[in-house]
Amino acid sequence: MPQPVALASKRPSRTQIAVGCSAFAVLVQSCGPVIIRKTELGGLGLGFNRCWMGALFTVGLLYLKGERMSWRILRHSALGGLTFALNIATFFVAVKRTSIANASVIAAMQPLCLMLIVNRLFGERPRAAHWVYSAVAMVGVVLVVRGSTNAKTGDPFGDFLAFLAMLLFCAYFLASKKARKTLSTFEYQTGLLIVSAVVMLPLALLSGSSIRVHRGIDWFWLSMMVLLPGSGHLLTNYALAYIPLIVPAVMNLFVPAGSTLLAWLLVDERLVAVQVGGVVVTVGALALMIATTNPGGRVKPVPDST
Repeated sequence: MPQPVALASKRPSRTQIAVGCSAFAVLVQSCGPVIIRKTELGGLGLGFNRCWMGALFTVGLLYLKGERMSWRILRHSALGGLTFALNIATFFVAVKRTSIANASVIAAMQPLCLMLIVNRLFGERPRAAHWVYSAVAMVGVVLVVRGSTNAKTGDPFGDFLAFLAMLLFCAYFLASKKARKTLSTFEYQTGLLIVSAVVMLPLALLSGSSIRVHRGIDWFWLSMMVLLPGSGHLLTNYALAYIPLIVPAVMNLFVPAGSTLLAWLLVDERLVAVQVGGVVVTVGALALMIATTNPGGRVKPVPDST
């Protein structure tokens, strides 16, 4: 009598785990703009507190894992920490000035910028269809920004800062991809947050932005910023060692939809039909880009103690 064949469970590959981490990171990072609005602190003061609290948290985790900080970690994390700090400085101030919908959708244009350079740096060649989707996505962004004028929630300077933050986030992604070739996830996350806190402190003080937390509820929101969007950055930095750069970058295109919906639900930010249509056009066009994008090329895994 034939014996039943046991079905062996197939463990997910590193690549599959990395894609899953990137997807979950998008969900928790959608909470970031709403948390920024919930706090009383100015953008730069909030950014400094977010960085030092995140650094303290990851240093504790690093030591619990039996690892120690070193100059090597700080050296390889320096560029990522600098670009991360400047991205936070511009994006946090942008969210305080303009609408969450505007800031989030403008930030979602990051993959379009990366598409211009990933071929040279990583051999990921965009196809002609990707440029078509990019043009359609740009139309969506224009609709969102234009619609904010009717909703009276936008701010031209805030929109400019959001655009600058998007460029800095591209630089942060590139720096992170390079750093993960030599550092583990926790080493890099800890190092970049220490550097970011050092960079953010003089920026906040010189701007006149208060770094003192006056309300108890703001400590709660700061903790949420570290645990939710902060975890998203940690998961993305893990994933960058195992999947092409463009994959997590494109996944970030779903952040505007989540952030805009949460803003409408939790901070009573007004939306008009044009803005909703713009979000749908932008996210829809760039989602189609995902379906037609061949990640291309294998990413050589790096040793990671995470």
